[in-house]
Amino acid sequence: MTHFKNKDLKKLWCEFAHSFGHLRGKNVAITNRLEEMSRSQWVQYADESRRFGHMTTNISECINVVMKGSHNLPVTTLVKSSYFRG
Repeated sequence: MTHFKNKDLKKLWCEFAHSFGHLRGKNVAITNRLEEMSRSQWVQYADESRRFGHMTTNISECINVVMKGSHNLPVTTLVKSSYFRG
């Protein structure tokens, strides 16, 4: 409170700490995994336009380009098609 001097942020922090503690009580493995992740991944998750450093629309556009013309092929051919594209 003395560092940021913002009551709203303090309230949010307290809610987060309480929720994280509650989650730890339910599933320690999840909270351990979250603690291993970089905080930037937590922040990017909440961002509406980005997912872990990639624009969501760009990812789908890239996949569509790679898979173009392959929609009716068997699964193994699709995997080989996407794997061997450079």
